[in-house]
Amino acid sequence: MTPPFARLGDVSTLITKGTTPTTIGYPFVDEGIPFLRAEDINGGYVSVESAEKRISTECHKTLERSQLLAGDLLITIAGTVGRVGIAPTGEWSANCNQAVSIVRLKPEIFDLQFLCFFLRSGDVQHKFKQQGTTATITNVSLAQIRNLEVPLLPLPEQRRIVDILSRAEGIVRLRREAQRKAAELIPGIFLDMFGDPATNPKGWPMSTIGHLTSVQTGATPSRDNSAYYSDATIPWVKTGEVNGGIIPETEEMISQIALSETNCKVFPVGTILVAMYGQGQTRGRSAVLGIPAATNQACAAILPSNNIDGAFLFCFLQTQYEQLRGMAHGGNQANLNLSMIKGLPITLPPLSVQKVFSEKLDSVRSIQSQQDAATAKGEAIFNALLAGVFTTD
Repeated sequence: MTPPFARLGDVSTLITKGTTPTTIGYPFVDEGIPFLRAEDINGGYVSVESAEKRISTECHKTLERSQLLAGDLLITIAGTVGRVGIAPTGEWSANCNQAVSIVRLKPEIFDLQFLCFFLRSGDVQHKFKQQGTTATITNVSLAQIRNLEVPLLPLPEQRRIVDILSRAEGIVRLRREAQRKAAELIPGIFLDMFGDPATNPKGWPMSTIGHLTSVQTGATPSRDNSAYYSDATIPWVKTGEVNGGIIPETEEMISQIALSETNCKVFPVGTILVAMYGQGQTRGRSAVLGIPAATNQACAAILPSNNIDGAFLFCFLQTQYEQLRGMAHGGNQANLNLSMIKGLPITLPPLSVQKVFSEKLDSVRSIQSQQDAATAKGEAIFNALLAGVFTTD
């Protein structure tokens, strides 16, 4: 029997959204109150302290409407719409921007995790994707959030469903932990073969990245020109996607017109990207293009070269994360620049030794591939359970 449904607005005490501090004259800061954006919301309990953006205490108090409370249900309503999360319990303060809606449920009616699972189900996510769009970004209004129909099941039944789905998701979580541990093998192999680059205990020759290969950057096509984002087929990387691994796809694309009329350029597979701007953990991160792609101006693109092995260079940059962050300078937001990346000193073992490291890395990546397959299988089982439990037809 299909359960009765209710409007989300009828079973909530508050539905609102956040505000971007810069619109009222407050800049972002390097240290301060966590400020959540859509990319910080990704299922389950939100890791508030890992938010990359920060605001001052004064700004936090001023933006009272966007202050989060423990147990708030968070739904993204702009960009990648439909991401959901739960504000955790504990001692913390945080705000969110206008891309995140805040829903305060009546606890006597809904189990938070039950509703979070429901909103992540395929049928509901499909409805989110069908909402109205502008030329460049998908949007869902607060009215649409209020009118969203949610199933009214007895609380014991909700908790039974949460238990089943949580067990399945727990298996996926274990698979992801195995992936993480496999990834930790790589820096250990690097340090064993080459030593700490900061002290160079093996006495390797020294060079700089700029002497070994070309370092370039991209651009951000104007958002005011819809032609730059219409009929878009060219992957376009932002610094938030530079996350320490291989980039197989991008959140946004740009058009051929954008490529011909701006400073954007397509970089080849194997290009190493370094995030030059960003609060939190972003600045100094590196990643490798798994697809040909353009980037914005906040990414340094280190092109493949016969003078240095790409796998060696990528792992070297990962060991230099803290040093890169320490090199940044600026006002409210410390930044790196292309000159800093080009001038970064690098130990330079013989190419033959670098190739041996690359071969060992291939073996580790074979293990990672197996873990990836196991994780994908676990995710497929979880998604099948989710689809079986929730249907809005």
